[in-house]
Amino acid sequence: MKKIYKKATNILLFSFILVGYISCGPKADLLENQVLPEPEEGTGDDSNSFGDVPTENLEGQLQSGISLAIDFSPHKYQYQRSNSVDVFSGYFSVSNSDFQYGGRLPYIYYYPNTYYQGPLGESMKLFPYLYHAYHFAANENHGLPEWKALAQIIYGYSMQELVDFYGVMPYDDYRKKKETPPLNYYDGRTCYEMILNDLSEAVATLKERRPTADQLRRIEGDRGGYSDGSWEKWVKFANSIRLRMAMNMINADIAWAQEIAEEVMADPLGVLLESDGDFKLPDDGQTEHPLYMISMTWNDCRLGGALENILKRYENPLLSKWFGTNSAAIKAKEGGAIMLNANKDFVGIRNGVQLYANSGNTSGYGTFSAFKDRYMPRTYFKVVENLFNLSEAALRGWSVGSTAQDYYERGIKYAFDSNGMGGEYDSYIKKKKVKEVDYIDYYVPENNIAGRVTVGVAWDDDDANEVKLEKIITQKYIANFPMSAEAWTTFRRTGYPRLFPAPEKYAWTYDNSFDVETQIRRIPFDEVDSNDQANIPGIEAALGAKNAAGTQVWWDTTDWTVRDENGWPVPNNFK
Repeated sequence: MKKIYKKATNILLFSFILVGYISCGPKADLLENQVLPEPEEGTGDDSNSFGDVPTENLEGQLQSGISLAIDFSPHKYQYQRSNSVDVFSGYFSVSNSDFQYGGRLPYIYYYPNTYYQGPLGESMKLFPYLYHAYHFAANENHGLPEWKALAQIIYGYSMQELVDFYGVMPYDDYRKKKETPPLNYYDGRTCYEMILNDLSEAVATLKERRPTADQLRRIEGDRGGYSDGSWEKWVKFANSIRLRMAMNMINADIAWAQEIAEEVMADPLGVLLESDGDFKLPDDGQTEHPLYMISMTWNDCRLGGALENILKRYENPLLSKWFGTNSAAIKAKEGGAIMLNANKDFVGIRNGVQLYANSGNTSGYGTFSAFKDRYMPRTYFKVVENLFNLSEAALRGWSVGSTAQDYYERGIKYAFDSNGMGGEYDSYIKKKKVKEVDYIDYYVPENNIAGRVTVGVAWDDDDANEVKLEKIITQKYIANFPMSAEAWTTFRRTGYPRLFPAPEKYAWTYDNSFDVETQIRRIPFDEVDSNDQANIPGIEAALGAKNAAGTQVWWDTTDWTVRDENGWPVPNNFK
């Protein structure tokens, strides 16, 4: 595709055709400086098609790029998160099988569908905006290595998620903007090494350069957010990504994981903690979270049945903070009997059930609980994730500054405080048992299933480490909502929290590479698109396995075929 510049907006304009990338809502949902399709020009290697640009353009591109690490415009968020990863995590379920501007989705594991390429397709729109900062900012024309450091951090943040989603990535080719296949795919471990090297270099650069708040404002804008003008917070953000990666790799290389975690915590700046606040987009308290429009206006997603049941078992008040009750009477699909009157309960949709074309919020799954926290901050990294990660690290005996119990309880407290419910903490932290609540699908009762989470909240030193870890991960899952990428990754790594399987008859039928209890292990690359077809041999060579949804990524080393007396996979996190 042709790359063009518009000096008036000081931005690199790069385009991916929008067809297939839009799911619902008005087509006019375009960002300021939205890129428009340009004619194809040539078929060669794109890696050297960008020359240097004036500093003004470079900074404008980087400013726009930072805002795209997760695209919070509703159409893009739906394609990047809502119709795939949000559901895999158990936080949400798609509630509608038909979309105005996208293909059908009769059930979540239906394949092929374009939504599974959403996380990659939307992320790839970010990379051109980082290109000049990454490759030219440190040269003699600009003398701004600190801008390269920010590009490295944002690129690392995005690529870490993509590696965890898909298993392998063409790390060099994407940052060089090579698009013509075949691309050079690296295995997941090598990608992690490259990301960590980028992040370490960025941290060192920022510590040397120490850009001022006025300098950072040229990149972050005048509205605040991100680091709020603090280079130290950028360092803490980078270190937080490093800590996340360390925890992800525990079962694959615990020595390397410990080395990274302890190195990060030995840094005088450390990671994002309570006094720093979350790393998030500018927030004036009146900026709508895209989930509100996707759920409340478009009626395309609803509370996930797994999250509903977990919150009910803990009697966690955050359920009513984030979701509303059923919007209308729920009638059984077969027979039409009223199963639940309007506004009576919080009801979620179980992952993987058959979906139907709904009629707004008045029938079927459209009546189930919608997301209502309209102005929830749009966050890239939440402090609570670090607190729970440090709790797990301390549980393993690593030197990270405090105890597992201390970090665990601080994580729960911060979650309540940041949601305006600090007064609920004292009673919640003492819960030793969960309430016996099972999941009920009032619309299709055959989807009912017994609740699975049984561990309490209260910390008990006498618990086995596996039980302590289940408590840590389950509370992390709640507190870190709606950060679905991390929730799905942590579930695949640890087996916690104990999510519901999809109904057996809606299992992954494309290649039978996983069962409903194992759940999807990675997102497969599209084998229908001609460009991806050319890349499949390299992808499978890097994976060391087939391009299948059941292929485990490099850090996912547990044998999930081992089952207990209930037929549930047995987590084994202390091998």
